[in-house]
Amino acid sequence: MIFKLLFSLLFAQNLCDQVIPLAPDYQALDARIQKKIADASNLAPVASEADSVLSKLIAAKSPILLDWLKKRELMSAKEETIAKEWRKYYLDNFILSRYPSDNKRINNGVENLFLEIANLAFPKVYQQKIEKLLVQVQKDAKAMVENWPIEPTQQKQIIQKIASLKLYWFEKLQGTRFEQKPLEFVRWGVAYDPIHHEINMGVLAKRYPSDANLYAVLAHEMGHAMDPCRWGAYFNGPSPFTKLHSCLRQDKSVAAKKRDDSQMQQALKSQLLTPAMAQSLKENPTCNRSFYPAVGVQKDQLAEAFADWFSAEVFAKSTFLGQHPRPDLCASNELQAGSSYLPNHDRLAKIYGAQPLIAAKWKTPTPPFHCPL
Repeated sequence: MIFKLLFSLLFAQNLCDQVIPLAPDYQALDARIQKKIADASNLAPVASEADSVLSKLIAAKSPILLDWLKKRELMSAKEETIAKEWRKYYLDNFILSRYPSDNKRINNGVENLFLEIANLAFPKVYQQKIEKLLVQVQKDAKAMVENWPIEPTQQKQIIQKIASLKLYWFEKLQGTRFEQKPLEFVRWGVAYDPIHHEINMGVLAKRYPSDANLYAVLAHEMGHAMDPCRWGAYFNGPSPFTKLHSCLRQDKSVAAKKRDDSQMQQALKSQLLTPAMAQSLKENPTCNRSFYPAVGVQKDQLAEAFADWFSAEVFAKSTFLGQHPRPDLCASNELQAGSSYLPNHDRLAKIYGAQPLIAAKWKTPTPPFHCPL
């Protein structure tokens, strides 16, 4: 086990030598966005409400406020510094996290803020480039699926799903899916939305340093439309990927972990789960919910492993073959216990690096085991 871990780490490191994991201009963009958010905390309606709450907490000698001051080392700070930091905290945790507000002036200010951020992050020329990139991913994925040794009816269903996938760009907050969770727009990147069968484009998409990287990420999100959790909801008949799923679970591959249901009965007793929810989870053992398994308890990793596998297979048949598919995975990631994600070095070395055509381009003498369809 230790040997396999070291092999994965060293192999991934070799693939990442002289690779830039993030777009060079992303930090500058992020700094501009953070400044806009900080400036918005001083807008008259936001500052007025934040200052009013702060005054009440001070008058009540709130232990919550004292704890907040201690954690931020503001106990001896000037009043104007405390007020400034409190406004930023209040905007983030009491306005944006609970948006929309009852205060229309605050809502108008937040709406304008996010329109400015969207225009800054995603100018039309960038949107057009990514739209063309998705069309290329769809074309390559369709050609790949047409050559898969699966039943024609399954082939047709998958191709239709691929062809109907769209990107979702921010246009406004009011009346859109971002209205209840505006922070997702600035804290998320490229994420598949199974309800609408669209890929949500968040600001963190600008982190990816190359078109090849974005291509691979879009293919990964496309893979989620047919991952083991969603197959039963979207497609008719048994999944053609059953043997592949089993392979991705094995140590010789990426060893995707199973969901830990040991606390399901306790979740039922505490009413975290309803009987209907529990039954649905039992029927779909590869699915995770935002609230189940609980934080720290192992979520199922097969959906993410499959999406990476799908991405690698599509990338290997693309004009980008020869470029690094996932430089973003060269960045180290500290995963929370029980995460549905695999370590970046495993994803890169054992899935992308295991794809035969990619391994050949990387001139890997003994590539990791590749799970075939």
